[in-house]
Amino acid sequence: MASTDGIASTPLSPDMEKSSIPSSDSYAKAAYNDPSAIERLGMDEHSPDGHVQRNLKQRHLSMIALGGTIGTGLFVGLGGSLANAGPVSTLIAYMIMGVVVYSMMVALGEVSTLLAVPGGFTHHATRFLDPSLGFALGWTYWYSYGITIPTEISASAIVIQYWDTTQSINPAAWISILLVLVIGVNALGVKYYGETEFWFCLIKVVAIIVLIITSLVIDLGGGPRGDRIGFRYWKDPGPMAQLFWQPDPVTGRPTGGISGAFGRFLAFWNVFVQSAFSFAGTEIIGVAVGEAENPRKNVPKAIKRVFWRILLFYVLAIFMVGLVVPYTDPRLLNGSSDASASPFVLAISNSGIRVLPHIVNAVLLVTTWSAANSDLYASSRTIYALALENKAPAFLRKCTKNGLPVWALVVTSLFGPLAYMSCGAGGAEQAFEYLYDISAISIIIAWIIILCTYARFYHGLKFHGIARNTLPYTAPFQPYLTYFGIIFLSLVLLFAGFTVFLNGQWSTSSFVTTYICIPMFVVLWLGWKFYHKTQFVSLSQMDFDTGRRQIDENEEAEKIKESQITRSTLERFWDWLITIPSHLATTIPLALGASRIMSVRRLLSISDGLPTSRFVHEFFLPKRPARFEALLSPTPSTDKVVWPALHKWSSLDANGRETLDGLKRPDSAQIIVPVEISRPNLGYNAAPGHWDRIEMPLALFVDAFVQGKIPWNNDGQAAQRQPVGYLAQFDLLSKAPSLAAEAPALPHTTAGPKGTNEQWRSNTWIGPPATYTPLHRDPYENIFAQVVGRKRIHLFAPHLAPYLYINQTGPQRNTSAIASEHDLLHPAHDRPLLSTALASEDAFVTELGPGDVLYIPKGWYHCVQSLSISASVNFWYL
Repeated sequence: MASTDGIASTPLSPDMEKSSIPSSDSYAKAAYNDPSAIERLGMDEHSPDGHVQRNLKQRHLSMIALGGTIGTGLFVGLGGSLANAGPVSTLIAYMIMGVVVYSMMVALGEVSTLLAVPGGFTHHATRFLDPSLGFALGWTYWYSYGITIPTEISASAIVIQYWDTTQSINPAAWISILLVLVIGVNALGVKYYGETEFWFCLIKVVAIIVLIITSLVIDLGGGPRGDRIGFRYWKDPGPMAQLFWQPDPVTGRPTGGISGAFGRFLAFWNVFVQSAFSFAGTEIIGVAVGEAENPRKNVPKAIKRVFWRILLFYVLAIFMVGLVVPYTDPRLLNGSSDASASPFVLAISNSGIRVLPHIVNAVLLVTTWSAANSDLYASSRTIYALALENKAPAFLRKCTKNGLPVWALVVTSLFGPLAYMSCGAGGAEQAFEYLYDISAISIIIAWIIILCTYARFYHGLKFHGIARNTLPYTAPFQPYLTYFGIIFLSLVLLFAGFTVFLNGQWSTSSFVTTYICIPMFVVLWLGWKFYHKTQFVSLSQMDFDTGRRQIDENEEAEKIKESQITRSTLERFWDWLITIPSHLATTIPLALGASRIMSVRRLLSISDGLPTSRFVHEFFLPKRPARFEALLSPTPSTDKVVWPALHKWSSLDANGRETLDGLKRPDSAQIIVPVEISRPNLGYNAAPGHWDRIEMPLALFVDAFVQGKIPWNNDGQAAQRQPVGYLAQFDLLSKAPSLAAEAPALPHTTAGPKGTNEQWRSNTWIGPPATYTPLHRDPYENIFAQVVGRKRIHLFAPHLAPYLYINQTGPQRNTSAIASEHDLLHPAHDRPLLSTALASEDAFVTELGPGDVLYIPKGWYHCVQSLSISASVNFWYL
């Protein structure tokens, strides 16, 4: 029968085992500019420094992405934008910036789901742009979020003081408590960070929804005072403010500033910088992908929901706030960070509701605490990834057994005590504000580099002939959405501090804090570039492979793990209930005499040749089975592989029937081959355990069992039925040089995932018509080349194993050792879920003819039915 040992590990010799575990010295010698270093260091379970672990679940990722859009910028910072530009200008500016942020997020999502490695977008910049840009981006991003940690902690202390009206407790006490809490959550590991963020973000989501609904009620006159506002404030003081307007001392109406359409445009443009800061943090999911469970499945889900979150939580919230609060309200610009500066609280207070302001302040405390947690997480993981690539001190890549980069966390936590500077007066507090202002603009730089990375990634895919529809996630409207984002963010970056250039508005400190981050970034970039002599990564040098195989294997393992989770009685009843239609669809036609229908999904068929690079990127790495029609040709042909075996192994006899006499040649006819034969009188219906293996010359096997020219009795007695026999998996080509020359190794089997030769072996299968190889899986990647005759093959993804072997238990569960030849041709009554597997999107059927090639990924279950005399060659990756 077919291989029955399932997927087994190839034993290593002691020397191989020893050499497969790298030493600390080998890690230290990793090239500064080698993008594959991050795979060897960050994803290698044998690393002496340990590695991060994928413990962020799908719900954690969704809330982390959501938490980046709901922060103090929405609850409090929105008030400043409203006061500076008016309700309509603020609404339009945030909508446009929302589209820009969406362009950045979907671009980040496409690259991150394919290459979900530690470091995220900082590593992607190294791989697809320039290692020096990855260095500069990593360090500026680390500083940006590192310095934000004390800022958020200080804001939390201010929020708490909202309730301490007598100022009886020094803010330094609250800062100390919050520092311990923030560092403590992160020190527990990514699992606890994700869980904390999940609940914090849930609170924020509920709060913003309640505030939006409350604002609507207030606008329609549902508040205690019954005042119906409608669009009153859009008429007076108006929909758009002028830049630098001042309230009239008598009427309070806006006056002065830069008048006319130009002044309103400048006020509108000024909101873009403020809105960019409000959206800061949305890209943190690009850092978290290195610790995400099943990133291929979970990251796209989180990314796809960003647009709707922006639409709901920002656009709708800004629209409602603009209705219920006039932009001339002086409290919008009181400089406070607590609930008193929130436009939502102002609307609630104006309507006469007394309790909600305290609830909003509590939500603000959760928001600032959550932001500090995320800032410490993002910055510590960024410097950890830099250490993996030898762009930061090596000790920073040390991880605990639980996957915590402990020294990266310790070093980054040193930013925290800077929060005490906010408690000082004069110079210390001012210096602290300058440090924060310098970091804020670097978020825009990070977004630009993310988009530039994607642009190069996009063109690299085209250069290497990799179809985007084969990727786990594809960003929409590309590359145009990316170009729009790059251009728009570049304009925002250049004109971020435009107000200092207006007449009478010059401020040296504002100019420096706004623009100093740009030359800082350039110095880091060029300094690393010239010192290490790095080069821009050309399209031909781009590496789309490193790190992918492990992610692919983890993804399939997660599918199998999910499918094997013990299900409750109710869940199993539901499984049975939903399979009733498919059972009826199968059993009713059979009862009426119809033939059994197998998998309804035809396997993808490629008929235009298959360059090796395309095979590697579109099929081998993503573990995507496919049939390559007429890839082999007996004579030289464009886009074909020359295989003389197609016309030399077979011939027609005098009756026009196909034979395999071409195999009986001097160097092969007498080769002793193993043959599986059924026991007497059983023929094709022999079940496992009713087959015997004997050895005989190849020529005798062909005549006796394949072509039926010689009657055979395997026990020396007369048999009622001719036994069935076929050549068991046997490396015939290595024994017969002439046959090997006519069936050379396919270039795809020697390409390897990165263009390097990989070890492989071949197996030849030869048998008569109607032979059925039962459901099983092979221990290696399998490229199946059909030489003579036709075969029908069914394939099932590994995660469908519970439906294929639903009642099996024990160490051999879901392996070919328990396969029955009746699995699919005659499903047993105790396999009610088999129809579920057949109807799955990951179940396929295909037929192979001479010259066709089939790729079967490692671990995929398959059964093979010979439709005629058949000969095929399998190439296995070892």
